[in-house]
Amino acid sequence: MSKSELKELKSLHQKKYRELKGKFLVEGDKSVQEAIKSDMAVEEVYAVDSWAGSELCSSKNIKLDFVTKRELDSICELKNPNQAVAVMQFPQRQKESISLNDGWNIFLEKIQDPGNLGTILRIADWYGIEKILCSPESVEPFNQKVIQSSMGAVFRVPLRTINTEEFISFAQVADVKLYATAMKGESIYREIAEERGILMMGNEGNGLSSELLDAADRTVTIPGHGKAESLNVAVATGILTDWISRSSSGD
Repeated sequence: MSKSELKELKSLHQKKYRELKGKFLVEGDKSVQEAIKSDMAVEEVYAVDSWAGSELCSSKNIKLDFVTKRELDSICELKNPNQAVAVMQFPQRQKESISLNDGWNIFLEKIQDPGNLGTILRIADWYGIEKILCSPESVEPFNQKVIQSSMGAVFRVPLRTINTEEFISFAQVADVKLYATAMKGESIYREIAEERGILMMGNEGNGLSSELLDAADRTVTIPGHGKAESLNVAVATGILTDWISRSSSGD
């Protein structure tokens, strides 16, 4: 591997170069294989010659370059033992117009922690959420920590970026109910979610903005019985998404 090629790959660890080049890296054997299995475009894979995913690359006609373990380690940020890294193109769906199908979607406002976004993507993937909409101030979805914590969900769950004002207008035009989450609201254990809607989750420290709270058709809460002041946003999303799933299925 040439020095210029290595420099090009390492530049993708920085957000500004990812956005400039429309590419990002995926590190780790499991994540790379999940990426290849998805419908997203994998440009190239770099791997050690003992990597188990070689045949998968071949079946998808993806260029595979074998490199030394030392070269691979110099490309990657992950500390764990690593056998492969993929170069992927930003999904075209990022540029497509947003549409809402039947079912549920999630809007995330100013989510900052990569682990939280990755976990929410994983939850959405498990419960069959249609798509996730993010405010521009939220953490970038192709951050390496998001990719790792999503366990492949980032490649399967459609994700779009839309600012808050556009989102509210878009939801009104689509005639879809907005469900706000707050410390004070209707208990989810006394209410039944509709078959279609958007669950809005707010920033880790500040919750939802007044704009979104005012625009909400309903405000719901998860009643607590202990002494904790609040729930982690990803944990809360999981509980609320389970409630939505149970309501929709009649369980």
